[in-house]
Amino acid sequence: MAKSRIERRRAQLRRRKYWRQLWNAFEGPFFTRNVVLTAGLGIFPILAGAMGWESAGALFWLCVCTMVPVCLLSSLVGQRLPLWMRPPISLFVAAGVLWLVTLWQPWLLRTTGAVGCLMAVGSVMLSHASDYAPGHILMGTLADSLGAACGFGMVALVVGGVRALLTGSVWWQQGDVWGTVSTEVLSQPFVGLLLLGVLAAALQKGNQVRRKWAKRREEP
Repeated sequence: MAKSRIERRRAQLRRRKYWRQLWNAFEGPFFTRNVVLTAGLGIFPILAGAMGWESAGALFWLCVCTMVPVCLLSSLVGQRLPLWMRPPISLFVAAGVLWLVTLWQPWLLRTTGAVGCLMAVGSVMLSHASDYAPGHILMGTLADSLGAACGFGMVALVVGGVRALLTGSVWWQQGDVWGTVSTEVLSQPFVGLLLLGVLAAALQKGNQVRRKWAKRREEP
């Protein structure tokens, strides 16, 4: 009886550790080590493509639909490939997945244009498919790729949403009648860089506060 209780307790602890590791794999690139604000990946698509909620949402879905399958495939076969072959093969697979996604949902590329293509085969996908995915289990790779894609999408939606609100634009309707800043100004890259800088500073401040709270909890 006591032995079975100990075994159940050990199994419960293993399950908790397993789910905690999966959560850390997702939460890191999504928030605390955001792929855009901390690692500096995927900046260009946000600057050039996230001009509103619709375009930002399209970039997010393109990132999810292309990145997750490529990372999962890299998790299965990546270790068998030499390091120099991983990036070009990831690009080739991502291009094929992007073609399939375009056949399934053609409005995504119609909305984003060339920026969507560059994002789908860009630094966010290459970094995680070539570096993290090989050697990690499928569930860990799934959590990491979803976290990175959602982290990219969150930043894109915030930047695109702020631009849309400032210009008075809502989804497909463009106009400066009710906006405070013209579309020509907000579409400039420096405006996007300014917004990203504010978000990055806020994230760093939040991480500092979180670390201070963690230290206080550890103190007796």
